[in-house]
Amino acid sequence: MIKKSLTTRFLYAVMTSHTYSGKLLKNKPLLQLVEHFAAEMGSLFDEPIPMKCVGGKTRQIRLVCLGLKGDLAALVKIGQLQRNFQRDTPTKTSGPGICHLCHAGQEGHPWHCVTFDNMSKMRENLQPPWNREPSLIRLIPQSEQHKPQFFELDLFHCAHKGVWGDIAANTIVALYEYKALGNLSIDKALAAIFDDCKKYCRENGLQLHMTALTRGAVGWETASSFPSA
Repeated sequence: MIKKSLTTRFLYAVMTSHTYSGKLLKNKPLLQLVEHFAAEMGSLFDEPIPMKCVGGKTRQIRLVCLGLKGDLAALVKIGQLQRNFQRDTPTKTSGPGICHLCHAGQEGHPWHCVTFDNMSKMRENLQPPWNREPSLIRLIPQSEQHKPQFFELDLFHCAHKGVWGDIAANTIVALYEYKALGNLSIDKALAAIFDDCKKYCRENGLQLHMTALTRGAVGWETASSFPSA
């Protein structure tokens, strides 16, 4: 789809985080809501929708859900993905895995090694990324060979709000540490960078969706923190 998709979006439900999160609830209300949604999506495949066409003819339309895309943290919750980006082990050589589509981060599969051989081996003999099939997989018809791929990676969250955001955050910290802005305090340096950013957006007709640049915004709470968006 090109350009905006506001006319094709439909709000299914709203649930605030305090109604399902925490040690007591453990996302159960959220998972029940998702199961209800999955059951309805599955029924739209099994039970066709009659649609009147030009000329008075009626056609039967079946809806096929090809995948789910969105914020990866949300997909981890509703897909109950045991291998996910939140399970990185920076102080160890391996862990339970950081990707639901491959062995990245597990024993013998270093995720930072991007050679063709390693990238290929990380997809061999792969076990499902969940202990029990989530409702979105159980109730929605799909390919038996590609169930994990139902949870699709989103370019916006992985790149713009992910890798590129981390690169920008680290660049900002490097500019400060190498005194590229002079002997300014951290807060004044961030304010100067933000002013420059606002000027650039104004001169190029761009919209800036933030009100300030802070240490929290770049994930730089302490000197030992790894900056991230």
